[in-house]
Amino acid sequence: MKPKSIEPRVAAVVLAAGKSSRMAGENKLLLPFRGRPLILHTLAALRDAGLSQIVVVVGHERERLRAVLPDRITVVFNRDYEEGMASSIRAGIAALPSQVEAAFIVQGDMPLLHADILRMLMSRYDSEQANSIIVPVYRGRQANPVLFPRAYFPELLQLQGDTGAKRLLAERAAVIVPVPMEDPAVVTDIDTPEAYERLQRQE
Repeated sequence: MKPKSIEPRVAAVVLAAGKSSRMAGENKLLLPFRGRPLILHTLAALRDAGLSQIVVVVGHERERLRAVLPDRITVVFNRDYEEGMASSIRAGIAALPSQVEAAFIVQGDMPLLHADILRMLMSRYDSEQANSIIVPVYRGRQANPVLFPRAYFPELLQLQGDTGAKRLLAERAAVIVPVPMEDPAVVTDIDTPEAYERLQRQE
């Protein structure tokens, strides 16, 4: 039975344009994990949560990534990917259709992310009070993915640099809705060979 789609009230922008500079020449998103490229685990979690509008922002090695991405997503090429993560957020937000009410900003290298986490975060989103930013928190630490209502899309489109939306979250601390999580999946990303080795040991 297919999950019920959220059409397309809540979307996702998946950041997949980086150069994996700490991975000793490997593109981390294409590394194998449980029989398929790592990024496909992230996308499967979004799909299983019922998100029908998924935008993947590519840049570095975009053709290699396109070759493994499923057909039912929107792929956006970020020509400015070397400027940093903010440029990919801008490209992804700009590609969302007007009917989207809120969007997750999702790192492409979150292979342990799963639908239950996303559903829990979405359950805290209220379209009638759409000025709250929904943030998972693991052991007191802000984690990912973060759910931004459309009210903040203009600010996301103005981001600069390689720190993503951290500055925006700091400036909007008063409207953050923290969602405590016991699952370390929300803080598990793969930035180094050591992190990948730890991930492989979980297979």
